[in-house]
Amino acid sequence: MIQDVTQPETETIDTRYVQTRVEDWVSRLNALYSDLTAWLPPGYRAEQSQGVTMNEEMMRKYGVQPRQLPVLNVLEGDVWKAKVIPFGLWVIGANGRLDVLVGDKKKIIVGGERDEEAPTWRIASNDGRSTLKKLNRESWIETLQ
Repeated sequence: MIQDVTQPETETIDTRYVQTRVEDWVSRLNALYSDLTAWLPPGYRAEQSQGVTMNEEMMRKYGVQPRQLPVLNVLEGDVWKAKVIPFGLWVIGANGRLDVLVGDKKKIIVGGERDEEAPTWRIASNDGRSTLKKLNRESWIETLQ
């Protein structure tokens, strides 16, 4: 049996469980993209014109169909500034990960665990994962610089 660190001890991993986790991931991604778009500075805009296929090992093992996930493109005017790409739901040490490409730099967004009100996300440089910061308007704008 594949171990899932986010699985409650009383639940078994089965097709229904994996489908529920995938749906929750899609919901958290949509909410995150809404926040990232709302936090953009004046003159910036976001669009979801591309997608990636989610077909992770857990999905294949339990017969869950692949899903198309949106990629968030950030533009300043008509100039590309950044791209947010879902990397995976089942990753070591986090409840999901997204890659953020900004020019030649790469950052990661991890987490998205639900607290009492909303998912909590953290962001770090790809080479500085031990220095995760809370993802909020300030850290997002800093990422785009």
